[in-house]
Amino acid sequence: MMHLILPAWIFISGSTVIMNKFIFEAFDFHYPILLTASHMLFCSFCVRLLCEKGILQKPEERLITSKFVVKIAPVAVSFAMSVYLSNAAYMYLSVVYIQMLKSINVLVVYAMGCLLGVDCFERKTAGRLCVVSIGVLLASYGESHFSLIGFFFQIGSTFCESLRLILSQKLMQTEKETPMNSVEMMYYVSPVAFLSLTPLFFIVELPTIVDKGGISLPLSILAINLFMVFSLNLSSYAVIKQTSALVINLAGVVKDWAIISVLSVGFSFFTPSIQLAGYLIAFDGVLSYNARRSDQNSSEKNGAYEMVNRKEEESIEGGSGSTTKSFVVSTLSVDARTVKKAVIVAIHAVVLVVIAARQIPDPDSICNYEWRGVSKASTRPSEVEASLVISHCAHDMSHIREWTEGFAFKDVFVYSKCGKNTKSAPKGAKVFRLPNYGREAYAWAHHISKMKKNESLIPKDVTFFMKDTWLKPYGGVIPSSFRTMMETALSAQGFSCGMLPEKKKTNAFWLEKKDASVWHDPKEFQLLDSDRTYISNGMNYTSVEDEVPFWTNQTFKSWLSNMGVSINEESLVPVCYNGNFAVSSTSVRRTSEDLFQKLSRSLSRGSNILEGGYAERVWALLFKKPLTKEESGKISRAAVRTCDPRRCSATRGQLEGCDANRL
Repeated sequence: MMHLILPAWIFISGSTVIMNKFIFEAFDFHYPILLTASHMLFCSFCVRLLCEKGILQKPEERLITSKFVVKIAPVAVSFAMSVYLSNAAYMYLSVVYIQMLKSINVLVVYAMGCLLGVDCFERKTAGRLCVVSIGVLLASYGESHFSLIGFFFQIGSTFCESLRLILSQKLMQTEKETPMNSVEMMYYVSPVAFLSLTPLFFIVELPTIVDKGGISLPLSILAINLFMVFSLNLSSYAVIKQTSALVINLAGVVKDWAIISVLSVGFSFFTPSIQLAGYLIAFDGVLSYNARRSDQNSSEKNGAYEMVNRKEEESIEGGSGSTTKSFVVSTLSVDARTVKKAVIVAIHAVVLVVIAARQIPDPDSICNYEWRGVSKASTRPSEVEASLVISHCAHDMSHIREWTEGFAFKDVFVYSKCGKNTKSAPKGAKVFRLPNYGREAYAWAHHISKMKKNESLIPKDVTFFMKDTWLKPYGGVIPSSFRTMMETALSAQGFSCGMLPEKKKTNAFWLEKKDASVWHDPKEFQLLDSDRTYISNGMNYTSVEDEVPFWTNQTFKSWLSNMGVSINEESLVPVCYNGNFAVSSTSVRRTSEDLFQKLSRSLSRGSNILEGGYAERVWALLFKKPLTKEESGKISRAAVRTCDPRRCSATRGQLEGCDANRL
């Protein structure tokens, strides 16, 4: 039976944590008090129902006197606040970082225990807890999207949980009263915890819910979440009853690292090496602290402290923690402590290997992400504020809402350049008339100049620049998805292209690799000129002749110089073809207003002009985070060759291939 119960507890525990984070982010649900109160009420109802039906053994009857209520009320309030503040922290911090912050629980419990006279101060114990603090500080330093509000929420949760543990020990554990297990907690404490949260909900969250006309969380998702929380409590009870607190402590260690692994691998959440190292140090500090507590005293008095990270529970039978030390896992032929040591060694080995491996180039990353110019945001804001700018001539714009998946933009600006009907513009769009100059690039330069002059036009996060035409594959590039553009623009790259180089697949190993890249050789890139010839689907065709005669035989290199755009010839140059892109507000702010005024003047010579093709090639260069010398070297080495100028002069210097064996 334990072969099923223990993995089930690990799965349910980890899934509940991830689902709580999912609810806050995916459904714009910012009501942690409501969610916590729902958990308390549902668990109270279900446990009483199961006890009445005889499915669960009814907890030992405790005489409900005023004295008992006075004892249980502080425990219930601190329990409710602990869970509420912990849930609130998920709105601001990543799941991985919160798991790391929980390591500091032991320090807070020990400090409060010393202050309240439950424990005695010892230098050796304090020294071990300083190791935990150092680890947590390192993990905090490595957090790329640190939130002070979220940090204080989690620390507040830790203090409340520590207070609950100490109050439970001082108020509830008399000679005749045994420690409460999870079923008894749901039976006696959860109803009082629900009542304590109700006034707070009416004051803090209900007015906002009324103003917004309700909540956006589907009832089906809430129901699943409630059942998961109740299942977690039942599985905790089952694991403790079948084994001991030592085993659930060990399983909790596995669960914490499993959450980090699942989010890192399954959901592409990047955890910096310094953060992993910090958590490993804090983890070692907690282990050292627990070992000392165990050596000092294995009596019931210190049972709560030994299991502080798992919060709970001592052996159900008899209520004594003394069986923990000698317990042997019934389903295994080895001692539980031996298994724990093996798991700890394995965790250290895996984490150290991961940290070491990150110093080695990752071929898959180079040949998929950096190569194609896409990236993942390490964390995403709970609410992304973005604007949309559309360059319109004659096409219907109704497809844009479909492509953007119905995203609610802060502002939508439509620049109508051909005098055509704009009824198909997104609802609420602000429409402006512009001369039909410089293809879409003139509209982009014009709007960015306005953004530089008026800060209110810059959204908090991202601005999308889109033409009115459908994004369709052509000439070796394919449309990027709206989500990919959003993630990449929110990442450290600060820029994402609407068209990505097509990743060609072939099983014929002898065929030449021709996977094109966004990256170009800087010297070849500047040699583009007005006599370029395009190649598409095996057919040659020249660019459409300028409607206005070109006033000078200006090369791309001289045009770049006149615009004030500098090229670092030691670093590869990114190019975004087709003129559709998204740019972060940070990237917009760090560019010069004078540059966009020069672009606007240059692009105002006529409608279909060479400068429009030139400008198309500089957006990524202006906004995208430059490569380091090391990154340029990796990508250059991965390239099988550079695009032949004689064969595809429209994309001079473009890298092709990405052969991981060349790294």
